[in-house]
Amino acid sequence: MEKWIDDYKFSTRSIIQQSISFVSWRLPGKQKPLRMANEPKSREADLERLRVERQLWLQYAVARELAEAYSLKDASPKILQEMCIISGWQRGEMWRMDFEKNILMKEGEWQAPSAKASPAFSSKRATLAPGEGIPGRIWIAGKPTWSTDLAEYLHLDGSRIGKEPGIRSVFGIMLRSQGTARGVLVLFSDSIRKPDGELTELLASLGNQIGNFMRRKEAEEQFRLAVEASPNGVMLINTKGEITLLNAQAEVLFGYSHEELIGKNIETLVAPQMRSQHREDRNAFFATPKARPMGKGRDLFGCRKDGTAVPVEIGLTPIITSGGTFVLATIIDITERKRAEKEIRTLNEGLEERVRKRTEQLENANKELETFSYSISHDLRAPLRAIDGFSRELLLKHKSQLDQDGEHYLSIIRDKTKKMGQLIDDLLAFSRVNRQEFQKTSVDMEAIARAVTEDIQKLEEQSRAAVTIGILPRCYGSPALIHQVFVNLISNAFKFSRREAHPLVEIGAKKGKAEHTYYVKDNGVGFDPSHAKNLFGVFQRLHDEKEFEGTGIGLAIVQRIVYRHGGSVWAESTAGKGAIFYFTLPTVQKR
Repeated sequence: MEKWIDDYKFSTRSIIQQSISFVSWRLPGKQKPLRMANEPKSREADLERLRVERQLWLQYAVARELAEAYSLKDASPKILQEMCIISGWQRGEMWRMDFEKNILMKEGEWQAPSAKASPAFSSKRATLAPGEGIPGRIWIAGKPTWSTDLAEYLHLDGSRIGKEPGIRSVFGIMLRSQGTARGVLVLFSDSIRKPDGELTELLASLGNQIGNFMRRKEAEEQFRLAVEASPNGVMLINTKGEITLLNAQAEVLFGYSHEELIGKNIETLVAPQMRSQHREDRNAFFATPKARPMGKGRDLFGCRKDGTAVPVEIGLTPIITSGGTFVLATIIDITERKRAEKEIRTLNEGLEERVRKRTEQLENANKELETFSYSISHDLRAPLRAIDGFSRELLLKHKSQLDQDGEHYLSIIRDKTKKMGQLIDDLLAFSRVNRQEFQKTSVDMEAIARAVTEDIQKLEEQSRAAVTIGILPRCYGSPALIHQVFVNLISNAFKFSRREAHPLVEIGAKKGKAEHTYYVKDNGVGFDPSHAKNLFGVFQRLHDEKEFEGTGIGLAIVQRIVYRHGGSVWAESTAGKGAIFYFTLPTVQKR
């Protein structure tokens, strides 16, 4: 027992003579508290008290160093010193696991000045692989290791160890946190130390404390790196409103240095007129902390060191720790966004003004065109009527005075004046499409198609076309304008198929959700599909006027009416094999 005491380099007498009162120390594994006073007692009681005191002091020393240390590298030399002095070891090493590289990295070491440890047994390298050296072997073992026979443990020549002064005993434990190994602690002695179960249990418990410290510091480091890497300003604020953490972007954003902001109140960065309200909002957030944007629906401004305001967008996230509740504020400088928004508003205002002026110009141009159309209609009709009238009089009253060529020329003049009159009527009809009153309602398409077909058949008395009308679903539009669409398409189908031995005209539809597709099909002469895009232009004709009459305006009227309804129109054909014209109309009123 005395030898055990000597190993710890403590004097029993010096400890007993100290004026210290220990009341109600609870020992590990003891059910009843042990009461100790400062007067000497039996040798066994003194030794027991000494053992308990060392245990408690070691626990306190480790806890104190961990609480005050910034990192394991800072704490490890002091912790190892306390462990070695109090528990009687001459050297200690602490290693941290690098999981990415799968190696041990030395975090700290301590050695007593009087130690006789041989360099052969101390770890001079900064990194070790699994199984390499004593720390690497403890890592592989994964459990506390206490060896008093290093020759056998390291597979070395025992005669050399016996002759040279140096390490004779080694004790190692894994540093763990939540069951996960995070490092290795190794203690060395230049004398043979027999395994001590209670000491092993105590150091294993302390190893868990150190492992928890490592895990916490790793998490803090990861958090710090994440904060520092953020492209936006990030700050951590406690319930008092004090800034406890910030990144470089926050420093740049507000123009302060790190030292100028740490520990300062967050209201420093708020515009003076808003500080009182911000303090109330901050207290309200901590009362019911939850992640949310700050000042939703309001323009937020931060206050730089030079007093200038900076528009910002802030997200708040509560961080609840054992040390209290914090708020993590992510601050985005939206100066460029605000500038861009202002430019867009200016451009939009200018665009609206340009659109208004352009619309006014177009309206004036349309009015002028309408006036011109009516003027043309009036001014052209009068001379046309005169030409036609005088030609008719010549044929009726002076036919005897005309030769055959004269009669032929007058007939041509009358025919051309009629065609010119029809052209004028079609142009006026085309110009009226956009001016015609446009009252939409539910339209019975099948009824209109049948009525138009019957009217055309009466006019085309010699037509032999067989007409098929399928089921045509109702649409939403102007009945009068849709009637004109059917007139133009169905009359074309009769006209271009009349030379066929068995002319056929088919009117049908395909139902849709938002719009229906209607079609008029014939088996007539058709057209070259490469010219399909020209069909709906004004005065566009794909067939000679001698073959098929017309002014080339009918399909242009169809297109304008369909477009006015918000639909589309197109045609498909193969020359000599008929044609099919499609158009779409909405099923319900379009907003």
